[in-house]
Amino acid sequence: MTEIVRMSIELGYLKAPNHILAQIDELKGLAPDRIVFITTGTQGEPTSALVRIANRDHKQLHIIPGDTVAIPLPRYRGMKA
Repeated sequence: MTEIVRMSIELGYLKAPNHILAQIDELKGLAPDRIVFITTGTQGEPTSALVRIANRDHKQLHIIPGDTVAIPLPRYRGMKA
């Protein structure tokens, strides 16, 4: 995931200030409202980070009241609006 984000920034698909990206263990001490996580697992793979977070089974990340979770999904042919 880190490499995909890095490459997206380099190619101009994602815009982020220099030195804004960090590993989860580097975020201790930051206010929760200053942190955005991008994770994988929108297809429901049982071991994906998103599923573990949703099941409260992730060792380092927990959703708390007031957090916003956005799950963008591509539209597939035949999908109802």
